[in-house]
Amino acid sequence: MAKQLKDKAKGGDSSGTIVLMLGLYLILLAFFILLNAISEVAIDKFERASQSIASGFGFRAAQTVIKDDPDEALVNEFYEKIADDIQEVFSAYISNSQFEVESTRDTMIVRLRAPAFFDEGEWKIISSQASFFTDLADLLNEKRPGARIILDIRVPSSIEEAPDPVELNGLRASQFARALDERGVNSNFVTSAVTEQEGDRIVLLFTTQIIDRVAVVAQARVDSKGGK
Repeated sequence: MAKQLKDKAKGGDSSGTIVLMLGLYLILLAFFILLNAISEVAIDKFERASQSIASGFGFRAAQTVIKDDPDEALVNEFYEKIADDIQEVFSAYISNSQFEVESTRDTMIVRLRAPAFFDEGEWKIISSQASFFTDLADLLNEKRPGARIILDIRVPSSIEEAPDPVELNGLRASQFARALDERGVNSNFVTSAVTEQEGDRIVLLFTTQIIDRVAVVAQARVDSKGGK
């Protein structure tokens, strides 16, 4: 009888060990799947993921040492060129006092004064600015392998003191989008709306999205060699 109880006890210990080992194997499997999933993303995202994993396992956050990416300079040049091209279009048609520019690595915010495009109390775009929209549309339509530009147009409802400022500025926002749509810009990449936020500036947010980093780097190398 004692021998049978001893055998059962051994069997119970073995079963618990198997369950524990299976649990550890599953954790390792999930870890390697995660590594594989993030193996081709940007370095900054990899660093954030690494820190998140360390935090999840109870380790103190530490600076991740990552070797310099030789292609990162080309990607930065790609972003900078787009920002320069956008600012060049605005500078060609609008005086510096009529707009402000704020940019980060992959975004560019342009804040415009309404009189640059609209007469007071009017929602139709001034006819003299037609060429501006043609040049801006050409810039947005330019083929960029592995990347695209998203434009978000926001017009605060408080810009004009009109009988119905929300309706007026909503029409202004739609006119911006319509002018670009008429010139062949993909409407899926342009949004426009009137907002309740305070301010007297029309805000245009340009966001450069990289879909295929390899293609972007390859094109940046070509442009660099060609002196573009």
